[in-house]
Order: sequence, then structure tokens, then C-alpha cells
Amino acid sequence: MIKKCQREVTKSDCLLCAAIFVTSMGRMGGDFASLTASALNKFPVLDRKAVVYTGHSKGGFVAGVAAGLEPAPAPGAIVLIQPAGQLESSWSQLPKLAPLTLIYSDADDFIDQELVWGMYESAPFIFMEFLVG
Repeated sequence: MIKKCQREVTKSDCLLCAAIFVTSMGRMGGDFASLTASALNKFPVLDRKAVVYTGHSKGGFVAGVAAGLEPAPAPGAIVLIQPAGQLESSWSQLPKLAPLTLIYSDADDFIDQELVWGMYESAPFIFMEFLVG
């Protein structure tokens, strides 16, 4: 049986939740980067230049974090579908020559288009596209 919380949610509750979310995404981005590097080291036949970092929603957040971290190999491209946000510290470290594609659907009731558009505008890339469906 699930009980609803009967107390009012405060601003500090929201800030704590946001801090846990960002910390968790940072850790998962680190895991994503480490696993990518391990797979490429284990299978040398894989082309390091063909690595694409991609994800949807939270996965898009995590893929964006991973692409800007070490020891992650530099991605050949980054495709983020309806990403749930970005971590500024890794977003600014993204490889500028990797093409970036951000995909947004106006059918999504949770992720706001302004969030995804803001990511596009602040991205440090040379080759970018923003697709809306």
C-alpha cells in the first residue's frame, strides 16, 4: 500500500531533491564513461571514432555528463533525446568537434522545450542540430 505524503513540500525539500538528482547523474555519468572506456579497451577492434553517446530523458542527462568526463573516450557524436538536463561542469568540457543532435518532442508533458533549447544555445559545439517533432 502506498501512502501519500500529507505534509507540505518546502523549498529546502526541492533543493535537497535537486542536489541528490544532480549527484546521482554525475555518478552515473562517471559509470557510463568508465564502462565505455573499458569496453573499448577490451575490444580493440571497435573504432574509437565511431563511439556515439546517446540517451533519452535521464539517460540523455547521463550521456551528456559522460561525454564531458575523463576517462571517457571522446565521442564521435552525441545524440540526446528529450534530455532531462545538463551538468554545467561536464557540459562545458564536451568535445567541440563532435556533432551534437538534440531531439525534442512537444508531446512530452514533463521535459520543457525551453530546457532543451537552453542546452542547445549553451552547447560548445561547432556542429549542432535541434530537431522538434
